[in-house]
Amino acid sequence: MLAIELILEALDYLTIPLELSFPLSIDEHKPKHAALSACSLVCKDWSYFAQRLLFRRVIIRADFEKPFSVSSYDTFLSAIDPHTEKGAWLASSIRMFIFFPRKDDGGGAVSSQLLTALLRMPNLRHFDVFAAVCTFSDAQLAQLRAEGPKLNSLRINVDRWTTTPETVDPETNMYRLAACFPSLKVLDIGSIRGSTLRPASPPLNLPLTALTITLFRIANSLEACIACLVRNPEADYNGLQVLSTHARQGRRRPGEEESLVQTYGPTLLSLTVDFNQYDTLAMALQQCTRLKRLELANFPTPALLPLLPRTLEDLSMSSGRTSSYESGVEFPDLGPLMTEIENLPRLRKLTISYCGDNEPHFDALRVVCRQRGIELRTSNGIYINGDDFMISVQKDLLELNLTG
Repeated sequence: MLAIELILEALDYLTIPLELSFPLSIDEHKPKHAALSACSLVCKDWSYFAQRLLFRRVIIRADFEKPFSVSSYDTFLSAIDPHTEKGAWLASSIRMFIFFPRKDDGGGAVSSQLLTALLRMPNLRHFDVFAAVCTFSDAQLAQLRAEGPKLNSLRINVDRWTTTPETVDPETNMYRLAACFPSLKVLDIGSIRGSTLRPASPPLNLPLTALTITLFRIANSLEACIACLVRNPEADYNGLQVLSTHARQGRRRPGEEESLVQTYGPTLLSLTVDFNQYDTLAMALQQCTRLKRLELANFPTPALLPLLPRTLEDLSMSSGRTSSYESGVEFPDLGPLMTEIENLPRLRKLTISYCGDNEPHFDALRVVCRQRGIELRTSNGIYINGDDFMISVQKDLLELNLTG
């Protein structure tokens, strides 16, 4: 039989990447799941470690073709029965729980089963869920806070679906659920429909390291929403280090962009913004004295470029490409960008989206980056840029390892 060290090395190779990705991407790792499942059947020594790896990340979702199966969920609850030895150690292996029943399967029954599952996973670190199904009563929320896992990462969708009962308010559900986890470090609030956010009342004041808000529309109260979520820096809390905001529609009040950056900039290591008024944002960026990563939804203006923090290691932006019947495809002047690259001594990665992999307009920029040892990445569409700092935060918080 192989030494246990070699077995662990082989099983670790099969492990799904630790970073938090969109749940549907789990399909890309089906071969690794199949291999781990096969390993769990080889022998007792292999089975223990393989099953623990399989149960690190549990995903329960309904297919589009068929509704959420209560019976399959009952099977999962049986597998993590705390009254059996195997159920207890399987439940203790779970670090990530992604629960996406089909949107019309919400209601009290699903919430009760969901509560049962959460109470059985003592080492759960990340929870991903639709707020519409979290219809917990006050008593259930109190039990979850007192007896549930000590979550430090929560991703929650606040959309109201056409089949969501009028009595259910996903936004309220989200705030009530987040309040159950006062040590939360990572909060990701998302929406793909017409949802907006109102400030939480009372404020949650969470010790967040990372906050992501991705909504269809940003309400005028975005700054107030963030303020009610994030605790002020204090002796045992260093402040927000990752901030990402994005909206497809909506306008912010004048000065809000500058105010947000001025408030949180001194502690930020990573900032993703879809602000439009880059000229007014430029001076506020001077507050970001620790910033390592900056992602811009548009091409930076000449006024912004000279004021980019000199601490930047990773810079992402849109190409600024425009097209019209009269002029065809046009790109902004790259001269100011190439000049400022010389003034960013720590820059190691530059990502440009909406430009094409072999767009000739960027040939000169490629030469400059090559000379400076900067990795230039281009894409014809939205480039999903890997935020290395965010990934490292998530890995640390999830405490994912073979023995944990």
